Amino acid sequence: MNILNILNILNRASLTTRVPGNYSLPAEGPTAVFLRRTGRTFVRAAHLHLVATCPGFRSVTTQVYFCEDRFAALDSVRAVQPELVVDIDPE
Repeated sequence: MNILNILNILNRASLTTRVPGNYSLPAEGPTAVFLRRTGRTFVRAAHLHLVATCPGFRSVTTQVYFCEDRFAALDSVRAVQPELVVDIDPE
């Protein structure tokens, strides 16, 4: 896994991190039944959770996805929105 520089987060910041991998949701239980009935994949798109904080304000938690991830268009929970997809710049 390479260290990648994630650019243009909120068009104001950059972050250096390891790009996480995809992971699979459980193949048993009610989630699995739902995914099978709706024809969705069990694989989640790779993503990072980010928390923005500022004294005097409530914190905001979001997640960002990667345009290079082939599962971004197939995310099982359909959480990927265009404004949450970022380019990665390998360095």
